[in-house]
Amino acid sequence: MKKLLLFSLLIFSFTFLNAQNLVPNPSFEQYSSCPNTECGISLAAGWYSAGYTPDYYNSCGSPSGPFEFGVPQNAVGYQHPASGNAYVGIATWGGGFENILLLN
Repeated sequence: MKKLLLFSLLIFSFTFLNAQNLVPNPSFEQYSSCPNTECGISLAAGWYSAGYTPDYYNSCGSPSGPFEFGVPQNAVGYQHPASGNAYVGIATWGGGFENILLLN
């Protein structure tokens, strides 16, 4: 009986817990200026790169030219963000790229 009561109390207590978001600017919506060149991750508030070039894509980005950083159409394809108006692209294979995203 004690185990059942303890288990019920434990399960009931988890329903009132809230998680906190430890990642500032998780959807890259806060930015200093619109992206128009490679390695634009530093334009997103709170983010920077320790490697090659994580690219920042935003709906206000340049939609044409040699470097397209708009959303959803850009130089590497067509992709809507999961939420908001921005996302980051990184190379995950080959080419010797070292794309590393870091938080301030």
